[in-house]
Amino acid sequence: NSLFFNLQTQLIEDWTGQGLTDLLESKLLVTPLDPFTTFQDDPLRVLRAIRFSIRFNFNLDKNLMIAMSSKQIHDALVVKVSRERVGKELEGCLSGKGAKPTKALRLIGDLHLSRSVFLLPSIGKIEGELLEQTYVTENQSDAWEISKLSMKSVELVDSVHVADSQVKCLLDTRLLALTAYLLPFRKLSYVGQKLKQLSIVEFMIREGIKFKNKDVRAIMLLIENVDKFRALSKNDEQSRETIGMLLRTTKDLWVTCLFLAGILESAIESAQDLYIMIARMKLDMSWKNPPLLDGRIMIQALGLPKGPLVGTFMEAQVRWTLNNPEGTKDEVLEHLKQYQQKLESK
Repeated sequence: NSLFFNLQTQLIEDWTGQGLTDLLESKLLVTPLDPFTTFQDDPLRVLRAIRFSIRFNFNLDKNLMIAMSSKQIHDALVVKVSRERVGKELEGCLSGKGAKPTKALRLIGDLHLSRSVFLLPSIGKIEGELLEQTYVTENQSDAWEISKLSMKSVELVDSVHVADSQVKCLLDTRLLALTAYLLPFRKLSYVGQKLKQLSIVEFMIREGIKFKNKDVRAIMLLIENVDKFRALSKNDEQSRETIGMLLRTTKDLWVTCLFLAGILESAIESAQDLYIMIARMKLDMSWKNPPLLDGRIMIQALGLPKGPLVGTFMEAQVRWTLNNPEGTKDEVLEHLKQYQQKLESK
């Protein structure tokens, strides 16, 4: 904000005497006024500085980083700035022109901003498992101090390189980086309304940064299924049914979840090998395959009443089809009739 274009003289006016040097030579992000005062006036500028430094490939000035690391500024970000504004600025760091999600999240961690950005519940007990240890606390700062030890997960996101265009299409690097950053909290919960145990990760996404419901659902789906993909990568003899049902659960997020599991295991190559295996089994798009028998035909053929039972038979059909990729409508119908007889005999 220290450079101005004079319409009358058609010249750039550099009021600090350093603006053009910082912009064109030093590639340095500096505040015209004292950085601490600048951030106190609007603490959201801390995140904006991160966004600008990444987007334009600028270094952060030393004094700027000291101010950005200040607990006083971090507390002001929580008190003065709405969660919606925080979320919007964070989104600018994760997506859009010149965005580098992993670099942005690393900076947030290095500057100890995580607690003020990804807000944890302000009251009540946080409990569960953190870094494979039983964990109970009422101090959210403590939780972030411990969990930052595993922020190496974010570093591994940059090692995910895929040449396959179809994989690239399904790999959501924004969600991958953000979910990897929050992985340490995936087994933590807090007591919400009506004394229900609720997910800490869901709170951070829904309330801490006010992301859209679509993002909340996507991240929770990744969190809930990442350990299942870890199990897949450790067992070379998984059935088509097991793999296919997991892909049908995660749908277009399955590739992202697969590499998230690879990050959690620090085994990106294993994740890539598992993708190749799934593709060779021709299961990579199985989550899109329609059933051989639609619900109407199945109800008529088996005399099923409308209701939850239809879903049970539809799932049985899907499982059979996954195990019998060359199966026909007549064969799956015969299987369902046998399945019906077993249910009725119980």
